[in-house]
Amino acid sequence: MQKFQALVIDDASIIRNFIRVGLGVVLPQIEILEASNGRFAQNILISKPIDLILCDWEMPEIDGQELLLWIRNDESLRDTPFIMVTSRDERKHVIAALRAGIDGYVIKPFSIEILERQIREVLTKRGVTL
Repeated sequence: MQKFQALVIDDASIIRNFIRVGLGVVLPQIEILEASNGRFAQNILISKPIDLILCDWEMPEIDGQELLLWIRNDESLRDTPFIMVTSRDERKHVIAALRAGIDGYVIKPFSIEILERQIREVLTKRGVTL
């Protein structure tokens, strides 16, 4: 059985580790790949199929919103579920992300249970069950 592939993109290694370890417990069927910024994420997205993206907003080189727009403009990637995981909690940022095409929005700090719930909601809307 092939694992479900999720890409976690965050410039903070502690956040990537928290997500990888936490989801490994509650959703062991998900294999976590990691990138420290949008540019590294683009290289991964070009080279292998990804089933879900969990992405920070504020990162060097290519931030989360720029990456989201790049993904939504790429025919082969545009339908990939994308959850923004960020400390940006102002309404204007949420609206901007929604307009750009995010599927979910999780505000830092968060628990793994909140992230798991958001992942399940997003995937259920897409007809995917874990």
